[in-house]
Amino acid sequence: MQDHLKPFQSFIFKAIEYLQQDPETVGLAAGGSWASGEVDAYSDLDLVLVTTQKIAPDTGKMQAYAAKLGSVLASFRAITLVNPAC
Repeated sequence: MQDHLKPFQSFIFKAIEYLQQDPETVGLAAGGSWASGEVDAYSDLDLVLVTTQKIAPDTGKMQAYAAKLGSVLASFRAITLVNPAC
């Protein structure tokens, strides 16, 4: 494994381990550069978490849940953009 991937992989393994024990977790998906295979040392990790409890759009609840997985550097609510031409 390339050195710049180790922190990502370590975090993902820990997150999966935690989330598998959480009865509110339905699923976890990765997006962005991790999903496309273009991750580098400057990439972030884009995750989508599906739970049985409504967390979004309450940013405070979202940040509190994310903090259970580790240190949060930044967070924001995703905005879905749709191209009507597609």
